[in-house]
Amino acid sequence: MNVYIPAVLIGMLTYMCCMTYQIFIFCWHGNELHLHSMRLVTAAYSSNWFSNTERFKRGLQIMMIRAHRPLTLSAGRVMLLSLDTFVQIMRTSYSIFTVLQGSAA
Repeated sequence: MNVYIPAVLIGMLTYMCCMTYQIFIFCWHGNELHLHSMRLVTAAYSSNWFSNTERFKRGLQIMMIRAHRPLTLSAGRVMLLSLDTFVQIMRTSYSIFTVLQGSAA
């Protein structure tokens, strides 16, 4: 039977919350970057472009063509950072935890 010391338990819980938050914050900002870059084309088209110079219109057109590929944040070119990735990491972590708990018992 395991005896848990409250100070150790609180320390482990705090550490787990901090690590989860650290992963979440990167995934949140990666998701926000992706969503804002998807809205960029609509925002550019909604501007007052028709009353500007031809040079401005050409520049805006180039920017809109480039903006069709949304910006993404990736972790070491291995995975994209998004909220879907965060959920996947949490599910995988919990699955591994349950497997290890089952083998320890």
